[in-house]
Amino acid sequence: MRSRTKRAKLSLLANLCATPTLALISLALAAVPSKATNVEIKCSTQEQIPTVVAHNSQQEVAILQFLPQYFAPQNALTNCQHTAQTLQNKLQQNHLSYLTSEVVDQQSVVCTVERRGKGCTSPQAEVLFSLATKTAPNQVLYELLGKQFKSAEPFNPRTVSRIYTKIDRSWWDFWRF
Repeated sequence: MRSRTKRAKLSLLANLCATPTLALISLALAAVPSKATNVEIKCSTQEQIPTVVAHNSQQEVAILQFLPQYFAPQNALTNCQHTAQTLQNKLQQNHLSYLTSEVVDQQSVVCTVERRGKGCTSPQAEVLFSLATKTAPNQVLYELLGKQFKSAEPFNPRTVSRIYTKIDRSWWDFWRF
């Protein structure tokens, strides 16, 4: 009986000490800024091709390149700057999810959507830029993506009707760059 009482007292003491300690650790972890919050999305022209990049103090990762076969030089720069600013705003508001493409009103477009299965005309979707008419939007989007955002298998329009490229906050946390 005495042993049970002693164990119960020790258990109570351990719980009383552990609870504030766990709360303190949780508060300390919450106060440490995530590396993802230090990510800046911007338009870079260092490689002669306007490129939307995710940048922090350690490195840059290309998200989209505005390749010359799809964009005139001035249009590439304007689209790059607009896309970077839009993605940066969405990152700050925690509204980034996926990049996708489709034909809307006979115009190929690339947009952001909140989840797979949504298209560029759905609520909360935002068109980032238009492509030349008579282009296959999914094929072009795949070619514009930075290598870290491309799947291991090349895009095949016979097996995939639409591509969705995840660009939400979990991606930045995963790469921890």
